[in-house]
Amino acid sequence: MGLPRSVGGHKPHGPPRLGVLPMGPRKDGEDISFKEHFEEKLTSIENLESERWRAHREVHEMGQLALDAAVRALDVRLESMNEFRAQISQERSNFLPQQVYDTEHRALENKIDVKTEANEKRISVMEKWQSNMDGRFWMLGTLLTAVTISLNLAFRYFFGK
Repeated sequence: MGLPRSVGGHKPHGPPRLGVLPMGPRKDGEDISFKEHFEEKLTSIENLESERWRAHREVHEMGQLALDAAVRALDVRLESMNEFRAQISQERSNFLPQQVYDTEHRALENKIDVKTEANEKRISVMEKWQSNMDGRFWMLGTLLTAVTISLNLAFRYFFGK
């Protein structure tokens, strides 16, 4: 039968060791046992898993940083909304309540009505006085015209040609 062949079709370098299964040559040219091969693979898997957990933690840390940034942005936004609400409340306190406005408006309308009535009376009195004066001047004009005509007729009758 001969010497056992290693994996990959290569001949083992030396006699086989008891309890060690030959796996074939390594890159450096030495044969590697199954145990060493398994331990290397296990170490490689542990390193890969460790790297995955590190990346996973990093993802969570980045998520937390993003969440913290979003919370800060939201806090700023809410603060500006609170300032806006305070400004509106302050401005609202400057506004006149509808009930007070209606009462004051009615009072002003009543004052305007009283003043309007007083002005209408004054205008009516002035219009009557103007009409009275117009009538007097018309009568005076008529009287002067009648006197002038009467004097002309009297002069013609007494001193006429």
